[in-house]
Amino acid sequence: MPKSQIPDAPTVLGAHVPRRGNRFSRWLGRTLLRLMGWRVVGAPPDTAKFMVAAAPHTSNMDGLIFLIATFAMGLDLHWAGKHTLFKGPWGPMLRWMGGIGIDRRRPGGMVQQVAEQFGHADALVLVVAPEETRSRAHSWKSGFYRMADIARVPIAMGFMDYALKRVGFGPHFMPCGDFQADLQLMAAFYGQITPKHPERFTLPDFSGN
Repeated sequence: MPKSQIPDAPTVLGAHVPRRGNRFSRWLGRTLLRLMGWRVVGAPPDTAKFMVAAAPHTSNMDGLIFLIATFAMGLDLHWAGKHTLFKGPWGPMLRWMGGIGIDRRRPGGMVQQVAEQFGHADALVLVVAPEETRSRAHSWKSGFYRMADIARVPIAMGFMDYALKRVGFGPHFMPCGDFQADLQLMAAFYGQITPKHPERFTLPDFSGN
């Protein structure tokens, strides 16, 4: 996908996409991004349930920029964390920020619990980092893909491009069950994205991880 085909149109959420916030929070998000020199582009699938694969993930700034972008969009975005994070005084605030507690000791671990969350929810948008680390990874883990495949929800390719100063959504797809085949689709898109630290970013490999 050439650079000219990276999304350029402003984000418009479809009628079925879960929303949160108000005019002020959207204005605040847009203002912060504008001051930072960024803008939101592309559109997620127009459905109530989907997973966002956010990449490249090479800096703490990536998550902050994407979070601000969701405020600008008015998107109701959630993320998964260890269940112990939600037990202390910060629990209510973390849940308000979209956090979902996952007990990895349970049978099936994170993959099964996330799939169950999708199954029980009327609407859910969950963001994950396919690389699972800010350091250079030798390959992408398959957990995010198995979650979406079991839950039968599409994967939207979220991105932060530091060269173009664009954050938002590229293509989306429904998992076909062949991890390596779908990884090639993702590699074709993310290969055109410039991360904050290119030396830390590794595109998906196709070794059957």
